[in-house]
Amino acid sequence: MRTTGSLRPEPLDPTDREAVTAFRHAADRTFLQTLGTPEEIATLSRLMAGDRLSRILDGGRTVATFRSFDTDLTLPGGSALPVNAVSAVTVAATHRRRGILTTMMRADLAAARDRGVAVSALFAAEAGIYARFGFGPATRSAPLTLASPRVRFREDAPVGGTVELHEPGEVGAELRAVQERTRRGRAGGLSRSRAWWQHTTRPGGFPAATRVVLHRDEDGEPDGYALSEGIPAWDHEVSNARMVVPQLLAATPEAYCGILETLASTDLVRSVELADRPLDDPLPWLLVDERAVTSGPVRDALWLRVLDAPAALSARSWWGTGEAVVEVVDETPEAFAAGTLRIAVEESGRDAEGWARAEVTPTTADPDVRLGADALAALLLGGSDVMTLAAAGRAGGTRSGLRRAALLFGTDREPWCDTHF
Repeated sequence: MRTTGSLRPEPLDPTDREAVTAFRHAADRTFLQTLGTPEEIATLSRLMAGDRLSRILDGGRTVATFRSFDTDLTLPGGSALPVNAVSAVTVAATHRRRGILTTMMRADLAAARDRGVAVSALFAAEAGIYARFGFGPATRSAPLTLASPRVRFREDAPVGGTVELHEPGEVGAELRAVQERTRRGRAGGLSRSRAWWQHTTRPGGFPAATRVVLHRDEDGEPDGYALSEGIPAWDHEVSNARMVVPQLLAATPEAYCGILETLASTDLVRSVELADRPLDDPLPWLLVDERAVTSGPVRDALWLRVLDAPAALSARSWWGTGEAVVEVVDETPEAFAAGTLRIAVEESGRDAEGWARAEVTPTTADPDVRLGADALAALLLGGSDVMTLAAAGRAGGTRSGLRRAALLFGTDREPWCDTHF
């Protein structure tokens, strides 16, 4: 393999329009997208103000890009953990297999650890790339499709509040309030910056056909919304229109039911396609005919990399009680997460919601469970099961130790990340 040699990452100033243009175009080429226009790049420059951007130049041409920024991740129990979010990771086809990605990733992870950040996060364009850096898939999701003519909600389905239809730019503050509320209610949620909202809700931030279905509770406060786009289609004068819903957030069961009932009863629409839903979505249980909803393929979503295991495990809350000794094997050169930890959760420490914090301490005791850094990342939010990982050879230990750890790491809900980056 050829090495990077003199090709080293260098920081990029987000206010340098020429450099940002080259950065964006290099990323667009790698992701097989249309090159960004000057207007899009100007908006991107404002959006990335304060982010950490780096690039690699070869002969004056940008051949690799890397972006990271700060955000907050919701952990089991509702606490927020500052994380290092990684995005726009690209290497030109002409410069592959020279260790460029490894150089950029290792530098960013080390810098994050030096800043005291316990976890790094990303969405993987290709799933086979990031495990070698210690990342593991922490959340999963699946699309759901409703056959509108067959949809009828059960009489005991939650009802209440009102539903409104809006253009996206009319209710930007309401959308932000709903997302901030919902992302705190489930592990895997990420904060969205003010710049993100300004970028998204600006004129042209959504496709022209996008409409907002907004739900308000009995007091008039927004507690749910859906972004929807109608796709017309006709077959011999009979409508076969689809309603595509890239995002639906609901803080209450009433909001969820009210929004879905509105979408499913829209004139001319024969199917409602919910692009991204948590694996424990209650929709089938709300319908008289649960076969009116079908699920698409399950896919990984948010990937995490634990940089400080005691800090990350201490920050989350725990549904199970007891204790387990966990040895984390981190085979990367930096071995950020390596060590043996005792995780102890006392029943007496539970809060009103049933969550308890753990005492996480280094130990020299024999481990009950032995796993890799990527497996620890997959377990952090409760989105994977210790016994499943053990069955796949990704975790080892005594049967009783594995069971204790499985009970500890289990949570009440599937984690879900509604914010892609």
